[in-house]
Amino acid sequence: MNTLIGSLLLAMFLTPKAEAADSVELISRYNGGNYVTATYSFKYMTRDNVELTRNNWEILFEAREDFADHFRVNTVVDDFSFIFDLGEKSCKEINSKYPDEKATRPLVWLAYTDVDPYDLPPTREALVKENHCYLSYNNDSEGTVVTLFHVKSHVKSKSVVLDEIDVLLGSASSPTASLK
Repeated sequence: MNTLIGSLLLAMFLTPKAEAADSVELISRYNGGNYVTATYSFKYMTRDNVELTRNNWEILFEAREDFADHFRVNTVVDDFSFIFDLGEKSCKEINSKYPDEKATRPLVWLAYTDVDPYDLPPTREALVKENHCYLSYNNDSEGTVVTLFHVKSHVKSKSVVLDEIDVLLGSASSPTASLK
């Protein structure tokens, strides 16, 4: 077997599996938490495992009394990431012209949804809004992670609970864990 192919197969099977979370609470680093409690890795589905993520998070919850609570997706030096507020809805309500493509070609599925992100302006930050669905498109030297998530609840300047987390592309449990 080719050494490169063998190495790739080995890496796929040794990559830690991401377990889907029902929900995750992010706590403001300015109001009872710290940087780790305010961040989350969609790739590894963890809030607290700095060793696994090597402090490379996909999202940061910024919350203080003196500014509007928001999500930030550029969290490391080489990030070129975007977040889209898809509006007040459950992420489960999103429909695609090609529903069967979600598991195998998630970007095709996404391009033909009723919330096509190509029609929305890309931003590096998005205001936190309860009951809104968001699309996070994270790009850095470790790969690409594309995720839908929903804001279940929000306490101004304190915390936010995310649910309906659906990693479309780039999960550590996926053979397409990174696109380089």
